[in-house]
Amino acid sequence: MESETSIIYKELTPSVIPLDNICLDPNNPRFTSMRWTEVHEERIDDPTIQSTVRKKLEDEFSVDRLVMNIETNGFLPID
Repeated sequence: MESETSIIYKELTPSVIPLDNICLDPNNPRFTSMRWTEVHEERIDDPTIQSTVRKKLEDEFSVDRLVMNIETNGFLPID
């Protein structure tokens, strides 16, 4: 019997995407707070929204720890 993970991998296709085409998700549940306002999907790629999300990551989350974790454990393609 196949595991759920191996079934998912069969459905995935690798793609090369320029870094500039990848947007951070401003509606990430980790970002929610009393000041949080949902960003509509059509505005997610707005440079101002992306800048705000990037700043929030840098200021409120340990991005350096995430980088170290990926360097140590590798990137999990399912994430």
